[in-house]
Amino acid sequence: MAQTTYGVNDASTVKVWSKKVAEEALKATAIAPLIGESEDSIIVKKTELKKSAGDKITFNLFMNLTGDGFTEAQTMEGNEESLTNYADALYINELHNAAKVPNNGTIDEQRVPFKLRNLAKSRLVKWYAKRMSVSFN
Repeated sequence: MAQTTYGVNDASTVKVWSKKVAEEALKATAIAPLIGESEDSIIVKKTELKKSAGDKITFNLFMNLTGDGFTEAQTMEGNEESLTNYADALYINELHNAAKVPNNGTIDEQRVPFKLRNLAKSRLVKWYAKRMSVSFN
């Protein structure tokens, strides 16, 4: 009798990855202070897809007002500006890298005076931080 199963590498299998490397990489970038969730941030962090499915976020970009303004001798009525906005979208995709190191407790780890897994993690953080910084240029 046939049975439906989902293997480790099946496209339908849900994977949860540690956010630690991504969080550490963001802290390691020079642009980290520019990123925020406020619409007034220089770089706006979009979080709409954190708890729901999807691979695209569509949002509005509102332009600054460009009029000359008016003085106290002029009336406000008829001198107003309309708001101008454009729609844009972000598509979410994946970018991975990995460093293969022996498991904890192996002779390879015993032979060197540093923790291979910690070293691999710190190198991944640096790689990811550089990729993020380059993508904002």
